[in-house]
Amino acid sequence: MPPFSRSTHIQKLLNEHAAGMPTARAALLEYTLERFRVVAKRMFRQEKSLHSLDQTDDVIQKGLIRLHKALETVKPTDVRAFFGLAARQIRFVIADLAEQFHARQQNISIHSVPEIAVHRPGQEPGSLLEWAEFHDVVERLPDEEREAFDLLFYGGMEQHEAAALLGISERTLRRRWQSSKLMLAEWWKKS
Repeated sequence: MPPFSRSTHIQKLLNEHAAGMPTARAALLEYTLERFRVVAKRMFRQEKSLHSLDQTDDVIQKGLIRLHKALETVKPTDVRAFFGLAARQIRFVIADLAEQFHARQQNISIHSVPEIAVHRPGQEPGSLLEWAEFHDVVERLPDEEREAFDLLFYGGMEQHEAAALLGISERTLRRRWQSSKLMLAEWWKKS
C-alpha cells in the first residue's frame, strides 16, 4: 500500500459522504470498526470483571452506533476532522461504561468488589476506571498533542502518514506524540 493511500481513500469516502452517498458512511464505519476493536481489546485484556458488564464487541458496537449517529448530522470535511470525531465517540463510550461499572460497584458489598489495580508508570491502565480516566485526560490534552495522539493511538496511522495529514514534519509529529505521552505519564504519577 503506497504511503498516504489510506488517508486518500478516507478523504474520498468523506467527499462521497458529504455528497449523500450512503455506502460511504458504511465504508467509514467499517474502517473505524477495526480501530475500535484494537482499543477495546487493549482495555479488556486486563479488566476481566468487565466481561459480565459488556463484551468487547458491545463496546465496539456502541462506539459505532455513536459514530453512525454523529455522521448523520456532522459531515467531516477532512480526514483530520473524521479521526477526531471517531476518537471522541470511543472516549464517550468508555466514560459511559466506567460510570455503569462504578454504579454497579456501589450496589455490591465492599468485600465482594475486586481491588482496582494500582497503576504504575510505563504500564497500560489496569482497570476500567483507570481507562476511563485515561481517555478523559486524552480529551483534555492541548489540541496539537490530542490530534497527534488521536491519529496514532485511536486511528492507527503510521507516523509519516499522520505527519502528512497534519501538514507537519515527522519530527514535529514525534515531538507532539512524545509530549502527549509525557503529559499522560505526569497525570499517572498524580493519580
